[in-house]
Order: sequence, then structure tokens, then C-alpha cells
Amino acid sequence: MSFKEVNPVKMPKTLLILSLVICLLSMIVSSAIQSDFGKVTVQELKVVDKAGYAVSILLYRPKAATVDNKAPCIITIEGWYNNKEMQDLYSVEYARRGYVVLATDMHGHGDSDNPDFSDLYESAVGLDAAVELAGTLPYVDSSRIALTGHSSGGAASGMAVALDNERETPLISAVLFQASTWVDDTGVDHSADFGDRNVGIISDTYDEFFFWTTDDNDNLMPPREFLTTDSAKNFVNFNNGADGISENVIAGKYYVK
Repeated sequence: MSFKEVNPVKMPKTLLILSLVICLLSMIVSSAIQSDFGKVTVQELKVVDKAGYAVSILLYRPKAATVDNKAPCIITIEGWYNNKEMQDLYSVEYARRGYVVLATDMHGHGDSDNPDFSDLYESAVGLDAAVELAGTLPYVDSSRIALTGHSSGGAASGMAVALDNERETPLISAVLFQASTWVDDTGVDHSADFGDRNVGIISDTYDEFFFWTTDDNDNLMPPREFLTTDSAKNFVNFNNGADGISENVIAGKYYVK
């Protein structure tokens, strides 16, 4: 039995070339998926918030969104210790479905500036700058601008709604919290700020960060019991308290007033 000798010099070169080819193919496929095979343009922008700090944004613009055919806009926000690309699974799919998307880095994250702590929350951790940008884009329907944030990105969304209420004509029409609630990172409760906006929550049964609610004796309740809490009942009762909501909140149900 004979064995073919392997050239010890040629083998690493072959593996290197193969690895580079795989990397190149991965980049091409990723770009094609991100741009929906050319139907969506993706551009990185930087805008400056009212405190003077830069905010990094990935703009996803479907080619169908034009001045004559304005599209709704969704602003996605990552959680703490992440970056805007963390929301790709949402941003890419929203854009494929015709939404203009602004994937936004909060201050101190990704490519956004890291402000002085005293300025950190002045523009909702930079999110308000993305809202203002959305309101100026000529191919965006400014009456249909929504926010969706994960964890601290959800907390920033609550702050952004409070700032939006100060505008003569508010821009935000809907908010979707991902593993977050209406209480922001400073402890402020924004449940009374939503007004007539559409608001929803993705509440995880075994969430590891949020839904730190307490019972009447201030004992922490596990996330799986969130829908039984007075806080959840108050939320679906449009901030009118838990009175009158005798049953637990039902997941997947739309509550309308």
C-alpha cells in the first residue's frame, strides 16, 4: 500500500485560498440578502443630535419608496452593549416589505459618539436625531414613523416618545418594545406618554433582563408572570389602572379604546 505525500508548503496556501474564497462568497451573499438582491439601497449616515453628538445610522431605502410613493419608516434600536447591526434580522425584513428603515446606534454604541453622561439622555440616547431625520426624508410618509427597540433600545424609545410630545406636530405614530417596557433606564415611567399611538410589547417568558416587576409585598416576580401583573393590566387599560381588568392580559390580543 502506498500513500501520496502531501506537500507541507502547498497545503497552507490551498487552505488560505479556500478560506478567502469562502469569505468573499459570504460577503457577496450577505450583501445580496441585505439589499434584497438590489431592490433596497443601504447607506451609512451620521447625523448630529441637539446636544452636538454624532449618531450613526444605517439607512435602508426600498427602491419603491419615492417622493411620489412615500413609504412608512421604522427606526430600529439595539440594546445595551450592542450595535445597530444587531437589529439586522428586523431591519432587512422590514425593508424587504417596503418600509424605509433607520437602524440606529445609541450614544456610546457602534459608531455613534460617546457623550458626557450629563448629555446622555438629552436626545433619548441619540434616538431623537433619527426621528428628526425620518421626518425630513422626502420619500418617507411622516405620518407613519414607528420605533422598535430591544432592551435599553426600548427604554430609549420611551424617552423619544416623551420628546416627540414636545413637538408642535409629533412624528412618532407607533412603538414596539422588544424585551423592554415603558420604564426607561433612568426609572421614568412613560406609560402616560403614548397618547393615541399604537404600542406593543414582545414579552419573553424567560427573559433574562427585563420585566423585573414586583408583587404587593415588593417581591420580585419571574418574567413568565408578567401578564398577571397590575403593570401589564394598566398598560392594556391605557394607563387607567388595573381596575376593571379582572383577567390576566392575553398574549397576542389587540386592546383597543
